[in-house]
Amino acid sequence: MDRYWLKIGLGALAVFVLGFAGWSMIERGVTEVRDLAGSDRAISIPLFGMVPFNVEGRRSGRIDRITILRDAPKQISGVVVRVGHADSISEGAFADCSFTVQDPTHLDENTQFRCLKGEAALAGLEGFGEVRIETPGGVVVRKIFLPPEVVREFRDPAKFDAHVQAAEEHEAAAQRMADSIEAATQVMVDSIEQAVSAHVESVTAEARKRADEARARARSGGTGAPATVKVAP
Repeated sequence: MDRYWLKIGLGALAVFVLGFAGWSMIERGVTEVRDLAGSDRAISIPLFGMVPFNVEGRRSGRIDRITILRDAPKQISGVVVRVGHADSISEGAFADCSFTVQDPTHLDENTQFRCLKGEAALAGLEGFGEVRIETPGGVVVRKIFLPPEVVREFRDPAKFDAHVQAAEEHEAAAQRMADSIEAATQVMVDSIEQAVSAHVESVTAEARKRADEARARARSGGTGAPATVKVAP
């Protein structure tokens, strides 16, 4: 009985922690996008693994977060893409790779990163951040390279608002995920409450049944056997 209630309690605690942690992270991401827009600090946008990390058609993890680096309030200096859920990727993966991608601030399920190997493949490109992949053996860090005209566009203060708008699209997606987490959490809580209620009713009914049987035995002599009457010789 004690183990049953312990299991229920741990389940309820896990549901609460999941919902609270997810909501807190989303709220923090939304606040950063809005409140840091006028500063030169980095803007960190959580993606919660919603976007796959695709490398030339192969899924190699999921993108947890992108961080937009700035050296002025409206000038992007680079991007850090953080990748998790890469359990099948070894620490030595992409050892000779540098990455390029069409737009590192606007990522979705169709985004494809390309692996560039050797100086010839990097000719004419400029570094613009890095990809950090968390693998079971450690964190793999690889540079991101982009064409010079793309880098100039990112550095153009006049284009900054457009990139922030792309970040706000991620914010909206995170908000939809928050709603989904909240709904799923409520369903799980309701399910646990129903299970607890059903078990309590079952235990109560069984206790009443045993109490009635005990009272019946007590009235019949306490042994539960038929009463015997001795007749004198």
